[in-house]
Amino acid sequence: MLFAGGVLLSGCAQGGNPAVSQGANIAGIARLSLTPNSLALLPGQIKLLTVTAYNAMDKTIAVPKTQLYWQSADWRVAAVDATGRVSGTSPGTTTITATAADGQVRASVAVTVVNLRIGQYEGDRNAALSMTFDDGLPVQLAVTVPILNSYNLKGTFYIIANQPKDSWNGNSVSHTTWTQWQSVQAQGHEIGNHSMTHAYLNTITDPAVLDTEINGAADLIAQKLGHRPLTFAFPSSAWDAQAIALVLQHHIAWRDNPTGCFSPVLPLSTATGWIDTALRNQSTGKKNWVVTIAHGIDGLGSAPCTSQFLQQFCDYARSKSSALWIDTYAHVASYIAERNAATFSLTGMTDSSLSFTVNTSLDSRYTQPLTVVYTPANATAIASASAMDNTTGAPLPVTIKGSTIYIDVAPGPDTVTVTTQTKKCFTRRFPATTFR
Repeated sequence: MLFAGGVLLSGCAQGGNPAVSQGANIAGIARLSLTPNSLALLPGQIKLLTVTAYNAMDKTIAVPKTQLYWQSADWRVAAVDATGRVSGTSPGTTTITATAADGQVRASVAVTVVNLRIGQYEGDRNAALSMTFDDGLPVQLAVTVPILNSYNLKGTFYIIANQPKDSWNGNSVSHTTWTQWQSVQAQGHEIGNHSMTHAYLNTITDPAVLDTEINGAADLIAQKLGHRPLTFAFPSSAWDAQAIALVLQHHIAWRDNPTGCFSPVLPLSTATGWIDTALRNQSTGKKNWVVTIAHGIDGLGSAPCTSQFLQQFCDYARSKSSALWIDTYAHVASYIAERNAATFSLTGMTDSSLSFTVNTSLDSRYTQPLTVVYTPANATAIASASAMDNTTGAPLPVTIKGSTIYIDVAPGPDTVTVTTQTKKCFTRRFPATTFR
């Protein structure tokens, strides 16, 4: 049971007599001490306070738990149970007090429930957009990539692995080269896997053929580009359970959540409406991740949109970038997986600093930095802030908005320390503490 305020615990004393009630004297207790001497925890986290009793000679003495009661000054921040277990409820500060049953001897600790969380998307934006382009068409190199670059936006290009040539001296409208895709990758765009031959993978019954279409294609892309593709797009969205399982052996995600396809007849208002809907959706997950599919452009390739359409869509997306994260499919998929798997551990706290780790159980393919959102207790504005990886000594990117700090942190075992100078409503001193 958790107690909102002071609660006397009752039980049986030796000899079967009722336990001491509030106001009775407990002979020999001169003072109480609580360990640790300050406490920081996250909402939902539980930590134990240990009570030590001393007599007038400052020697430790045993006190039955039934002769102590516990109190939280603000149960909305943290509650405490009969054994001294403190449970974080919501961000803020409060005091936990242990009192001997005579009501005269007590000890208190300051408790801070830290306002620390992972942003929904990079920069704690409300929604995300990934623009994907299928088939690895020459016109995408000639038109699509330059348009994206002009807006400083990154796209995902799903290429058919047996299509690019090592070199090509013929018509550039017909073929692409691996050197060209190396250049696209070097510009920050994602090169994804669209199978070896663009077959309908849900119709393949031979496991060896299916493996070639999926993993053989990934191997070839990795060999030619020096980077193994992280995500997969099924040709014609034709998948089954067997194919999905094979894809996920060597890719972090497959494109299972497209919002819609660009085409010659798609109204721009429909496409921009996808963004508007995502921005209005405050839930987490795929519902506010817009994923577009495109093929050809300017009359070349399948279902071609126009350059003007793509430019206008990019322009609209950029106008929403304060709330909309625009990045590759792999980056967004990785962020979501890491966000959902992340756990915090607080390692230290002072008046002006917080140290923590953020870990996941995911493998080394998941490297997208997470946006850690931290609002120091009682701060009305942040004057300055910095963050550092304690292992490498490297500074981490920090953004300040009002009383909140945003830190980009790659999940891992390294401890991160955030140091702040804040303007506060009032000052509460916390001793330097290491939490174990």
